[in-house]
Amino acid sequence: LTTVKFATIQTDPGLGTFAAQLQDNMASATSVQLTPVMLAASAEGVVLADLLPAGGPSVLSVLEDRLLALLKDPSSALLADSFGRTYLQNMRVTSFSDSRGVLQIWPEPSDNDDSDTWNWKA
Repeated sequence: LTTVKFATIQTDPGLGTFAAQLQDNMASATSVQLTPVMLAASAEGVVLADLLPAGGPSVLSVLEDRLLALLKDPSSALLADSFGRTYLQNMRVTSFSDSRGVLQIWPEPSDNDDSDTWNWKA
């Protein structure tokens, strides 16, 4: 969540509340049951959220596809409610696999400029 400061949500609404709201919002909008959301702070101090479908890795591509479709539509259930307008307008989505490493899937990376793209392989 590129514009949401970890310290801000830590204070209000609180990490547990924010994680629960994010999990509920994402699960409801994508119709994919999620495991509890893990939150961390990036080196820049913004929120990193780890979402994993309750069905495990086999359902991950379903979650990614549905999430991308929702992000492409500003009036989607994910972005249109109060939580989405407040926290989810500027977010990056990355996907992880052992073979590909971590790849940014939203916003879609530009072929010409990867300076602001999060891709890496361990």
